[in-house]
Amino acid sequence: MGASHPDLFAIDVLLLPDRATIAKSISLNAQLRANYPAGYALDATRIPRLTLVQRFVPAGFPWVERAS
Repeated sequence: MGASHPDLFAIDVLLLPDRATIAKSISLNAQLRANYPAGYALDATRIPRLTLVQRFVPAGFPWVERAS
């Protein structure tokens, strides 16, 4: 594991697909894993998503306290 940085916040801005797209993704993932079982498994706790940006920001940012 990496070092702890209590003075930073991790920000992850993402898009979540609708339920039908999630269900289809899980179904397709199961088919793919039939040929490659070591692949990444999607399930109820690991759903597909599209990450737009990931950043670390200083804890002192004014809006961080409001969003947490």
